[in-house]
Amino acid sequence: MAFTATFYTFSKKVNSTKQPTGGTEHSIIIKSASSIISPTIELDLGLSTSPAAYNYCYIQAFNRYYFVSDWVFNERLWTARLTVDPLASFKSASLILLDKLEYG
Repeated sequence: MAFTATFYTFSKKVNSTKQPTGGTEHSIIIKSASSIISPTIELDLGLSTSPAAYNYCYIQAFNRYYFVSDWVFNERLWTARLTVDPLASFKSASLILLDKLEYG
């Protein structure tokens, strides 16, 4: 399945809800045996472009942010292994829950 993902070079603490701005969009293909929590995606960037600097991405179709845990190049395709960033992905729900806990 083809989707669009926004890729970032982004530094954040694991326990932070920080979300990046800007980024670079690329068309991606979700590998057929992937989960929404830890998907494996493919990008066709050709031979002259390396996505190795990208360490974070957002897939709008899943409404989730991901850490890029690994990049692999094989036969003109880049494959990225992703792991969901739950604090950034569910930031607004987390803030509502914290508000209810504090003032509830």
